[in-house]
Order: sequence, then C-alpha cells, then structure tokens
Amino acid sequence: MAMPSTTPDRRLAPPSRAALLDLWAQVLAGKTGVDAEEAVVRELAEHFDVPVDEVRVRCGGTKRFSREAWLAEDRSTPDALVRYWNSMSPVFGITMSHVRQLRGEHPAACVDVAWDLRVRRPTWLLDFGCGPGTSAMFFAQLGWEVTAADVSTTMVDFARWRAARRGIDVEFLDTSVATMPVERFDVVTAFEVMAHVPDVPATLRSLRASMLPGGLLVFNVFAPPRSDDTFSHLYDANWPVVRHVRRAGFKRHPKIGQYYCYERIDRGRLAQAGVVVADTLRYNRVVTFALNRKLHVHQARTVAARTRSR
Repeated sequence: MAMPSTTPDRRLAPPSRAALLDLWAQVLAGKTGVDAEEAVVRELAEHFDVPVDEVRVRCGGTKRFSREAWLAEDRSTPDALVRYWNSMSPVFGITMSHVRQLRGEHPAACVDVAWDLRVRRPTWLLDFGCGPGTSAMFFAQLGWEVTAADVSTTMVDFARWRAARRGIDVEFLDTSVATMPVERFDVVTAFEVMAHVPDVPATLRSLRASMLPGGLLVFNVFAPPRSDDTFSHLYDANWPVVRHVRRAGFKRHPKIGQYYCYERIDRGRLAQAGVVVADTLRYNRVVTFALNRKLHVHQARTVAARTRSR
C-alpha cells in the first residue's frame, strides 16, 4: 500500500544548476564551518576513530587501500561482497568521490538528476545503494521524503550519523537485515550501484516492487574495461545489466546525462515476451563489440578529417 506523503506541495525550484551544486557543497560541509574536503576528513576521523593524519593518507590513496581490502579474501560469494562493502576503505573512497564531484573531477550525478527532476513535485524517493548518504541528504534538502538503503551496515551507520549531525530527516534501511517496502516510491535512484550488484534480475524485481506505478528508476552502469582499478566492478560492459530492465517491468525513457531512466509499467504476456527477445538480441557482448568498433572507427575518421582540414 502506498504511504501518503507529508511533503508540502512544492517543486524543486533552485534558480540554476549552479545553485544545486552549491547545495551539494553545503551537504558535504554540514555545520562544520570548513570546506567540503576538510569536513569529510574530520567526519571520517571522528566517526571511525582514526587520526586525522591517517584519514588524509587514506583519502589520498583510496584506490590502493580499497584494492587491498578487496584482495583480503575471495569475493566470489554475495556474503564476501558484503564484507568488502562493510570495510572502512570503500566508505572513505566513496565519500571522497563526492568531494571530487564538487570539484568537477567526476560527473556531479545527483546535480544532473535533480535538475532533470525539478519539474516533478517532491514525494517519496528511494536512494538505493546510498553509501555514506550524501545523495540522500541532498534530495531531502530539496523537499523529497527520502529513504536511503544499503546492504552495508557500515555505510548505513555512517550515513545515519552524518544526517543526524546536520538535522536532515532521512529514513535509513539496512537491506542486509531488513526488506524493502512495497509500492511506496515515486522515484528510485541508484548512483554508481548496478555494476556492483551480483544478482541484477532479483535486484530489479525488488526495486520495481518498491515503486508506485509510473514511478521512475534512475541509474547508471559504470563498467569500464578490466584493470587494476576496476576490481569491485562485477561487469565490464553495460549489457549484463540493461538487458534485464525492461523485462523486469519497466519502459525506457530518454537518458539523464549518463543515467538511464525507466518507468515502472505493466505489460501483457505477449508484449513481455517480445521485450525479452528484443533485449536479448540487442544487449549482448557481440552487439556491444560491434557498436564500440563502429564508434571507434567513426571517431578515428573524425580526427583524421579534422587533421586534414588544418
């Protein structure tokens, strides 16, 4: 049963994208009176009882420390994956990545999505895979009734602690011990999450069940080629995730920047069978390879043409 929202009838109305980015900075800094990076360092030190100097070292080498944590054991089982996300290094790395978004070193995903959603009245939003809670607090400050969910108890505890310090009202859900609510959310976001999910079909079914009819699912699949820096990414392409979305009961919408956007719908049995066939043929390694090759050829020809015209 859908839960009624107590949110006032207001719309996301920041004057500009720059104002949203400024709000992102405010959420990171909290009430510390220092800049975002220094605030993050101090909060990590205080919450995890680690000396500030050690936090700075860890924040400067997040990839190295996270890789060491990943290699500490075999990560081929769901429980082993959860143990990794419960370690300290991923929390440090993800929180610092939010600072890098503010600097423009990484895409400011929440800002892009919030700008696109500004025409919708804020209602119920699920931040799935909330990590340290920055995006959940950001949307809460824009008027959304936010539930922040993560399989990592460490992440949820840190996110809840940060929100309490700022006086920001967010409901937190530790999905390692609790189940998702049913038919509550108008929007579900999954920022930098789906490439780390071991069972994509089951996750999509769970997210769909948590959504109201017509609700939007917004997510990305950051799946770069295999390298020493992609140890925690379970996929090296988008198709292992995207091929399952429409068959889980969603309709594709135009992308929001790098983010996929799908609407929860109901289909008849025949239409659903057609979707399964179409997306199996469209999203696979062979087609992905061909499209990437075509793109690379086009880019090479474009560069060559520009060079000849000089």
